[in-house]
Amino acid sequence: RNVTGVQTCALPISLDAGEEAAFESVYFQVEKANGNVVEFRRRANGDGVATLVLARRNTTIYVYAFSETSDESDTIKVKFK
Repeated sequence: RNVTGVQTCALPISLDAGEEAAFESVYFQVEKANGNVVEFRRRANGDGVATLVLARRNTTIYVYAFSETSDESDTIKVKFK
């Protein structure tokens, strides 16, 4: 599955888990710059796409996402300016 991110101060991070994951819970695990890992849960829309929006400045985070019915995603590195 694909996790995508757009680099701005407020970052939308999306997971497209496919239609089989429509309205299912999607979990985003975010590793902050200090090493702490925080998990966020979002509900996918009818197309199986869930979005998490984060706002950070001058930091780098790592994001990993998965849903209950789909495969795991890759881990992406996001650098905020």
